[in-house]
Amino acid sequence: DVRAGKLIELDLADDVGDEQVEAMCRKLLANTVIENFRIEREGAALRVVAERGHARVVIANNALAQIDALTDVARAVGIALRLVRFADNRALWHDEAMLALNLIERGFVDVLRPLDYTQAAPPLFLLLEKLAVAGLGESEYALRLVPFLAGQLTARALPGLGGLLALALFAAADPLVYWGAEAKQYSLDVLAAVALLYIASEPLLTGRLTGRRAAILAAVGTLALFASYASVFVLAGIAAALVLGPLV
Repeated sequence: DVRAGKLIELDLADDVGDEQVEAMCRKLLANTVIENFRIEREGAALRVVAERGHARVVIANNALAQIDALTDVARAVGIALRLVRFADNRALWHDEAMLALNLIERGFVDVLRPLDYTQAAPPLFLLLEKLAVAGLGESEYALRLVPFLAGQLTARALPGLGGLLALALFAAADPLVYWGAEAKQYSLDVLAAVALLYIASEPLLTGRLTGRRAAILAAVGTLALFASYASVFVLAGIAAALVLGPLV
């Protein structure tokens, strides 16, 4: 858990009272409009980390705490909306039913061959779907379990106010909620895109791609290609930005 704040160490004379320390904090050390502080005194000193003969002044940023709280609310709303849609257990529509027939009629190896009924889906998605059907039966819940879990994994909170706004939009977007309860690969498309952009965000912003970050991006990108056909476009965009960005 990473927060921005102030850590202040003070060495005080023996005759300085708590009232004087509090007044100093209110006037000089803390912006009481957006911050609060707590004073703990041990001996004649105040410090961030409590040690023998010292005490702590802890100044927390209320705005960041509020963002954290709102982030939790947005995440909970996203989970609740997807749970409600998943629990509704509506009947399979045409494309879902056609894909379900392939999963039910074929074995694990056969689902990797060209599908019947004009269907197409990434191999990793098909294997996960087949595993769910083999283990849990042929119900709508089993067929939609993989997309539902992918939708929940995508709801990852990003730091700061921008992350909160992105999460709130993601949590309430009806197409994303709907895809989280549809027996198709679209929910994995979203998960793959978010994961790739999350990994690539630091080098895209800084213009520096470390060897470790490149290895992680290559590994996740390879896996994404087997889970989402659409990820090829995301990877192409990331590669173009990394190559052409320094030239602009």
